[in-house]
Amino acid sequence: MEDLENKYIQWKADIQEYIQEVESWEDEIVRGRKDLEQIRQALSKHSMLVKKHGRLLKVKGKELNNRVSKLRSIDEDTVLKLERSHMTVLDFYKLEKIAHETMKQAHKKLTSVIVEMKKKLD
Repeated sequence: MEDLENKYIQWKADIQEYIQEVESWEDEIVRGRKDLEQIRQALSKHSMLVKKHGRLLKVKGKELNNRVSKLRSIDEDTVLKLERSHMTVLDFYKLEKIAHETMKQAHKKLTSVIVEMKKKLD
């Protein structure tokens, strides 16, 4: 009989220890949820900033594209102005190419930032 009482006491102590361990897990879960909420808020804020900068880059890209289009539609008056400013048509096209490359690089950068943010949000 005494053996059963000892087993009961040990069993009760084991259960109490298990309950305390589970309660500590619950505390960790609550802290983890708070951390996750902070991370979600930070990602949301960062996502809004990326979208804002993406829109700005898109606008700048369109402006650059318009400039490149204007550069491509070179006419005789422009050629005369270039000659008067001691700039050759070749120099003019080199500048056009630089502007176009800059626009392409900006587009690549924007695309990579958007892809990276989508990965983080997923």
